[in-house]
Parts: sequence; C-alpha cells; structure tokens
Amino acid sequence: MQVFPPRVLPTLLLTTTLAQAVSGQTFTRRSDLLANPSGRSGGCVGVADMDGDGFDDIIRLHQSRTVQIEYGSAAGTFTQHAYGAMATTAQWGFAVGDTDHDGHKDLVSGGSGQSGHFLSIDARGVSALSQLDQGVMFMQCMNMVDVDNDGWLDVFGCHDDAAPRIWLNNGSGAVSYNNYINFATDPTSDMSGNYGSVWTDFDNDGDVDLFIAKCRQGVTNSADPRRWNRLFVRDASNQYSDQALAFGMQSREQSWTTDFGDIDNDGDLDAVITNHSTTMQVFLNDGTGHFTNATAGSGLAITASFLQAKLEDLDNDGFLDLITAGNLGGPGAEYYFHGNGNGTFTSMPNMLPEPAAGYILHSFALGDLDHNGTIDVYASYGNGYVGYSSTLNDQLYLNNGNTNHFLNFDLRGVQSNRDGVGARVTLYGPWGTQIREIRAGESYGMVCSFTAHFGLGAQLEADSAVIRWPSGTVDRIRRPAADQWIHVTEGETRTALVAVDVLLDGPYVAATGLMGDALRVNGRIPEVEPYTALGYTAVGDHIRKVAPSVLAMTGNDAIVDWVWLELRTGSGAATVLRSRPALLQRDGDVVELDGRREVAMGLADDSYRVVVRHRNHLGVMTASAYALSATPTAVDLTSNATATWGTDARRTVGTRMTLWSGNVLSDNQIKYTGGGNDRDLILQAIGGTVPTATVNGYLAGDVNLDGTVKYTGGGNDRDPVLLSVGGTVPTNTRMEQLP
Repeated sequence: MQVFPPRVLPTLLLTTTLAQAVSGQTFTRRSDLLANPSGRSGGCVGVADMDGDGFDDIIRLHQSRTVQIEYGSAAGTFTQHAYGAMATTAQWGFAVGDTDHDGHKDLVSGGSGQSGHFLSIDARGVSALSQLDQGVMFMQCMNMVDVDNDGWLDVFGCHDDAAPRIWLNNGSGAVSYNNYINFATDPTSDMSGNYGSVWTDFDNDGDVDLFIAKCRQGVTNSADPRRWNRLFVRDASNQYSDQALAFGMQSREQSWTTDFGDIDNDGDLDAVITNHSTTMQVFLNDGTGHFTNATAGSGLAITASFLQAKLEDLDNDGFLDLITAGNLGGPGAEYYFHGNGNGTFTSMPNMLPEPAAGYILHSFALGDLDHNGTIDVYASYGNGYVGYSSTLNDQLYLNNGNTNHFLNFDLRGVQSNRDGVGARVTLYGPWGTQIREIRAGESYGMVCSFTAHFGLGAQLEADSAVIRWPSGTVDRIRRPAADQWIHVTEGETRTALVAVDVLLDGPYVAATGLMGDALRVNGRIPEVEPYTALGYTAVGDHIRKVAPSVLAMTGNDAIVDWVWLELRTGSGAATVLRSRPALLQRDGDVVELDGRREVAMGLADDSYRVVVRHRNHLGVMTASAYALSATPTAVDLTSNATATWGTDARRTVGTRMTLWSGNVLSDNQIKYTGGGNDRDLILQAIGGTVPTATVNGYLAGDVNLDGTVKYTGGGNDRDPVLLSVGGTVPTNTRMEQLP
C-alpha cells in the first residue's frame, strides 16, 4: 500500500468563491489551470487516472466527438493530449477502463445509428481506433465491467431502440460482441428504452449486478415493459436474471439515470432515481437488497428534466451528497443536495460559482483534480441531450475544503481486472458504515474517479477498511489514519506475512529486556514515516501514516520508532523485491501500522531473506531465506540462534542481540572520528560550540531515541557511537552487513 500527500495549489485572486446560503460546501472556479480552457463537452465527460500515475485526469469529448485528455500532475498542472475524433457525429455514451492491463485506460463510445468505437491507449498520445463488432445502435449510457468474472473488463452499452449489448474481453484486451445476458421481457417487447445503467452489488452478496433505468419516449402506458426499470441479479454461476419486481425496483416511470450509494450509512446501498414522468425518487435498502420508496420527506421530490445524477461526499462530513444536471430546455436540472446521513437531503442553491447568468450545468464528472482530499467538479455546459455549447466553455471548480478529514483508496487488481472495477471498499468507524464501489461509466454517459473517496468528518482515523474484490479476495486494513491515499494491490494484506522481532541498541535497556519509548511519550514520533524523505526506495505499495490511537498505546506494545523492512533475493541477496515501513514496539515486535498484526509484505508464497533497517542503526539481513506465506513466519533477530548475513552484524547484550547504534550519517557505517564521522553530527545538532547544550526533536543525532540530542553528560548520544566501534580505539569503524 502506498500513500501520496495532499497537494496545495496557489490561490488565484481573480476568481470568485460563492459561499452557501446554508452550510454547504464552497468551490472556486479554476479553469485557468486547464491546458485547454476552451474545451466544450456535450454529455460525455470524465475524470479518471488514465495513466496510473496516482493523479486524476480529465477526459473530454470536445464538441461531443473529439477525445482530449488533460493529464494531471503532482504540481497541479495539466498537459493535454489529443487523440482525434471518435466519430463524425455526437457521442451519446462513453466509458474508460484498462481492458488490456497495460496501465493505460482505454475508451469506448457510441452514438446514434453508428458503430460503437474503441480507442486503445498504449501511452500518452499513443492510441489506435477501431470499431465494435455488431455495434451499430443508438447508444445511451456505457460501462466497462467484468461481466463474466474472468478478470478482464468487458463493455456494456444501453440501446435506445433495442436490447442492450455486451462485448466480452478475450483476455488480451480485445472485445467482441456476445449475447451474454438474455434481456427478453415478459410480456414481450423490443427491449428498447435503455438509458442509464449501473453495475452494483445492491444485495451485498459479493458480486455486481446490473440496474437499467428505462425511459421509452412516447410510451405513455405504464403497463408497457419498455418503461419498467430492470434489475439483473447475478447468481453464483455468473448468470443474470431480471428480478426488479421482487426487489422493489421495478418503477414504471420514465426513468433516466440511477445512482446507488449508502445514504444512511447502515451498510447497504440505497438508490436515487431521476425521472421525466414524476419527481426524483429515493429507495432505501433494507439490508437484504429489497427496496422501499422513501421519496416522501427525503427532500428530493423535485421535478426537472434530469440528465445526470451522482452521489458523492462533497464536504467530507461522512455523508453522501447529490449533484444533478441537465439542460434540456426550461430552467434546467442543476441541483445540489447536502446529505443529512439519514436518507434525507437539504437543497444547497448556487454551489458552483459559475461565470455568469445563463450557465446551466448540463453534465459533469467528479474527482480529486488537485489531489488535496476533496472532490472537485469538471462541468459541461452543453444542451439538448449530448449537444455542446457554441458559446460556453467547460469549467473546472476546485473544492475549497474545510476542517473535515478524508481517506482515499486506489485499487489495483491482480486476479480481478487491473482497475478493480466492481470492487467494494467498506469503511467502519463511529459514523457506522460507509461503502464505495469502483465503477467505470455511470449515470448517463459520464465517468467519475476510480478512487474510493470517504469523508471522515472530525475523525482522525477509521476502525477498519475492508476491500472486497470481484475475484472474492478480501483485503483488510485496520486503524487507517485520516488524510491519506492508500494504494492497495489485490491480496497484498494477506500474503508474505512475517513476524519479526528486533531490538535497537540505542533505546534498549538490558535490565528490563525492553526498549524505551521516550520518543513516543514526548510526542516526537512522526505520524508519517520518515524513510521516504531520507531517500529509502519503496518497492511496492505501502501505507505511510499511522493513526493517533496507535501512538497512544502504552506498555510493552508501545511504539518505539519506525523501521524499514525489505524482502530480498537473487545472487548475493542484493535484489530488493519488496520494501516498506513498519512500527517497532518496546518488546521488539515489528508490526503493521495498526500496532497489532504481523507485517504483510504482499509477495507471493516463496522464500525470501528478511532485512530490517533503521534510520540511525545499522541494518541486518537473515543469512538464509525464510518461507513466507499467509501464515506468519517468525524471524527472531534478537536471538543469537538466528543467523545473519556477514560478520558481527548485531551487538551482543547479555543473551539478546541488538542492532548497532550510531549511524547518524545514515551512510551504512559507524565512525567516531575522521572524515564523515557520526560523532561530529551530534555536536552540530546541538549548535556546534557548546558541548553541554541539548536539542529536542525527532533527529538523527538522537542515538538512544529519548527525544533529546546530547553530546556530553549522562545519557548522551556520543558514547554509543564509540561503543559501537569497539569502545577503545576511536579510529575503528563498524560497517553495515548488507550486500
């Protein structure tokens, strides 16, 4: 698992920020940050990390047909690559996803009376356009999802004039038509009127099902099945059957779009449906997948010509909010509703500071485009259904944030599809249960970020996060700290578990057999691991931030400091296969960042040499490889019986073994005198002139890890350096025993 820090952008004084009349979230218009501020989308617009660099990008069908991707960066700037026109006419639906597992998301789209289009993207600016077979249709919403659960993304398209269509992946990224689901109706119909589609696990059984919002224009008879919303439930054999009526979701209105989200944080997915024949509707899930119409009193009984609807936590208070859009004539369907967390919503007028009167939000996409832990809005001001404006450019609105906290999860599948589409992240905490699903294409032809975003309100950590993958694999992360991005590779919390014991000589007290935790007691252990800043190279994903409650633990399990773990192999064991930070407890246990469990290194079952390193102690490696698996393997580096690589890699203290202390320079050796010695750095840390001075902090010169750097007197940090080189000959050196 890996963490990226929040990014802060400079403020532009010329833009305006519009506050809410009620306590809603505020945004600032920052279209000046776009590489192409003159882009004009229709209905199809998206936000997603297209190249796997950890930053959300903007996907735009300029003038409803030409693909332009604005790639985000750590600096908060965008670089545009144009990929040409998908077609000569407007596109009604599109979706993105990595169909060939090359790390770059591909794009599909479709329009009216034409073939579907497939754009394979191999690198920034490098692509190939082809046509979907049997793709001539009147495309509406499109999705990418693993329909047959073979680990590869397939393509789904709603058809306005006939049954939806599916293109299955052949396992190498190419898709071809397959009539995988029987869309026949009873009574018989032409199966037309398919508008918005959502692939969601509404019944909490571990697989994604398919909901289709139905709207057959001109059909006024509610007994006509072309108006019946459909819910195709997947069974254990990956087969689908329409059970909308049985689960209470066969609304027979003219529905346009639907979104599923847990609007009351009770652990199941509820639904919001936009309609053109009645008001918007709210359906609450009873926990078994059965729904009850709860529109009355919800605050969403609004009538409008809706085109888009999306649930998202915009103010990070832990409750899902709602944005709707549509410029189909009249006053438009631009609404913002603050979720109250109990199935009701409060209208928030004028949330976006639009440039002028006459801007009516037509379509949009959501994601964290400035990478600061809040959800931003990329907005289209088109018209009709998928028409683009001839005068109004798209706009970028950045969330101003507040004091609330967040947690973000980015997933990468291994057995499941690489993008983790169809995976679910469930976050537990004082708020109850929050759920997010990874989707590729939703509402009516838009794409929102694949990052699972959670608001935490005032909470500084969650109790746990559970990631359930389409393959059935389950990853668990306990006590994750707030305000970080956690990158999770499928299965990594369950593999190569190692129970390491190690003692640092600096804080070790032989009389008690424990290390001191003065750094923790004095509040000097950083919440974010220090090794990345020190130049250590992380191999694989890892979490970098620890929760406050972990640092508050006392007794033998109190945290002493951060350490760095590696798994190595190859000739001379010089090849680092995986590396990551971990926590060290007073009794020598090296644990996960939850302060409890053995460390998961996230590699396949195999034999590896185990390395432990510390910022001012010499590292150590096992002499032989240890077999690691899902069952924790003990590696006791405090015992002389555990052989280590090299000569005198550890110090003997009574019956225990400790890591040599005093590598203040962090250069793989300990020197007391001469050029590049460690002693002088201790003197420099306290000012360089008065040897009796001291300085407090989390510092490399604090060899005994008591939170204070001392050059002379009792408990000083200079003497351990001399002891590590032998104690009598100051010109001796001690070399780290690592290849």
